[in-house]
Amino acid sequence: MIALVGDLPMYRQLAPGSTGPDVLQLETSLQTLGFAPGTVDETYDAGTEAALDAFYQSRGYTSEGASDAQRQQLTDARKAVTTAEDTLRKAD
Repeated sequence: MIALVGDLPMYRQLAPGSTGPDVLQLETSLQTLGFAPGTVDETYDAGTEAALDAFYQSRGYTSEGASDAQRQQLTDARKAVTTAEDTLRKAD
């Protein structure tokens, strides 16, 4: 078990595309531990994933990473946003 110090409980599974203050807390912890996640913000991106992978590896673990289903959900959500934005532009 790995425990990181923070004010927020880490109860949800984070994956690329996740956003929120818990992501910021994770990135801040990774940065503090010397695993640069790129821009420390509220978005779990490729930099966050790489830093987390490096952290796990440094502790002798293999990082799970996002599942294929999670990656597909993210792709589907991005397509839905693009479609909605296109529809809105056409309506205007």
